[in-house]
Amino acid sequence: MKKQDIKTFLTLEFEKDRILCVLRYGPKKSLSGLTPNDYDYLILLESRNDHDYEKIRNIKNQIPKSEIFLEYKDYIESKGLNNYQRGCHGSYFLHILANSECVYGNNYFKDKTNNLDKNKNIGELFSRIEEYFYRIQKEVLNNKVLNVNKIQKSILRIITDLMIITGNLSFSDMHQVHYSDILELSIKKDFLGRKEFFKNTKEKFTKKELSVYEVNSIVNELSEMNVGLYSKKNESI
Repeated sequence: MKKQDIKTFLTLEFEKDRILCVLRYGPKKSLSGLTPNDYDYLILLESRNDHDYEKIRNIKNQIPKSEIFLEYKDYIESKGLNNYQRGCHGSYFLHILANSECVYGNNYFKDKTNNLDKNKNIGELFSRIEEYFYRIQKEVLNNKVLNVNKIQKSILRIITDLMIITGNLSFSDMHQVHYSDILELSIKKDFLGRKEFFKNTKEKFTKKELSVYEVNSIVNELSEMNVGLYSKKNESI
């Protein structure tokens, strides 16, 4: 999809003075290594209107493979940047938005991250990791047939967040590094001195099959890493 596609549909639906910016975020390549055709967009408007959802749905119908989300500047600013929340993502997500590709307007978030509470951002990442552990457990314990892709994605997201927490990965890297690269990067960096674990995990992932035992084993090792880093965080406060 070309950048101008969403821009064209956007200006057909919204008055130009309402649109502050449109951001495309997420990796610039897909799991296969090719340019993705299912972009994620965030549209930032000045303030609310009761027809906004209808207008966004009209745009979505024109670009069905993409996901579109909506934010309002006045709502963000009334809550305060440190209280920003997008689903399970806390204010750390502003770093990702600040480094996103701006396809319309000027990136409102570009200069909004300098005063964010770093300790709060780290705490939010630990919370997100717990969400991914929960998703894995829910999948494994409650389904006869495992959705291996969902489980692998959650595992890779846990590793990604651990790497961000330790400074081995930056928020700006999130637009260049796909989740499929994370295991290779962890091996290359000998992340947390667990190179062999990441090698073994990568080998298991290439099979495109995971046993319940293998998932359990991977989760236990990641939980150990998570607890170790969480303890260090508390000691430093």
